[in-house]
Amino acid sequence: MDRRTLNKKKHQLCYSLPTEDFLERDESISANDIWAFLHDAEQRWYFNSDLDASSAYVFDTLGTPHGAVILPGEDVAEQYYLRLNSLIESVKRGNENEIDKLITFEPAVLPSDTTAPLRQAVVDMETLLHDFNQCQGDVKTMEGWLENAGLAMDKVVRKSLEMRAVAVVTPDIWPFK
Repeated sequence: MDRRTLNKKKHQLCYSLPTEDFLERDESISANDIWAFLHDAEQRWYFNSDLDASSAYVFDTLGTPHGAVILPGEDVAEQYYLRLNSLIESVKRGNENEIDKLITFEPAVLPSDTTAPLRQAVVDMETLLHDFNQCQGDVKTMEGWLENAGLAMDKVVRKSLEMRAVAVVTPDIWPFK
């Protein structure tokens, strides 16, 4: 969110999450403050469906409202992800009956408003499922298929890295130059 569009008095909510069940902390800090924000039409939020591992948003996570959404088509991506994961496990166990069931399926239909990267990720997983039969019997081809399946599945897993930057300003004198 562009935090300049946030009316903190009107939209910012705070509640405390008790931490004694899952964090070992001093009694004086036995609760974590959790901040939530009410939506308002005056707020400006930003979303980029083309983000990948080579791009990122950088913002102040302590002062900028941010969140996650469920995108149209994620339910279909989940179905393909789970099917591919089960197929990989079945291949490792050598379970032919399971394999036959997993590669025989009716393709799912993606909603028309599915983002282009998610649509491509689903198409890639569906293609791998259809191409599976061509890999059977050849160890090297199967190894390649397994690697590609892992890479395709990885494209639909959300990743977030939160970092804190600390800067030290030093005087412009030796030895700090």
